[in-house]
Amino acid sequence: YSITSDNILGKEFGLGKKASLMPYGAFRAMYVTRPAFNESGLEALEVEGNDAWSAKPRAGVELKGAIPLGANTAWQLKGTLDLAYEYELADLNEREKARLIAVEDGYHKLSKPEDEKGTFRTKAAIGLEVEDRYGIFLTGEYSTGNDKEDDYRAGVTLKAVF
Repeated sequence: YSITSDNILGKEFGLGKKASLMPYGAFRAMYVTRPAFNESGLEALEVEGNDAWSAKPRAGVELKGAIPLGANTAWQLKGTLDLAYEYELADLNEREKARLIAVEDGYHKLSKPEDEKGTFRTKAAIGLEVEDRYGIFLTGEYSTGNDKEDDYRAGVTLKAVF
């Protein structure tokens, strides 16, 4: 189970009729509880549950734009580009522990969560929308800096306002 709160504070500046730029600061806080579990059988494993916390401040800038697709139509081509840097504040997570139920009394320490480094994130979305009612968007995200590997994500977002 987990709960996350992501708060953003920024000021939007108009760059014209259909474009804006918003520098912002943000703070994401997350709590995760990992329940304990037991296996059954001759070599049954027991993992001790624990809690995990995350606190990440973030600074970034978001650029938004829209282009009407005709003079008398509600259709618009919309796009968003978001550049941000975030950093995990502290090593708040405990090391998980496990043991073989039939063989051992004490627990073994599993891998310790690594300290996170800062991460640079870029998000982009482009799509068609009917005047803040319905839309379909292609989304992408790229992040680098925390691991040796870069992270890529792509998706489709459907929008419906009732």
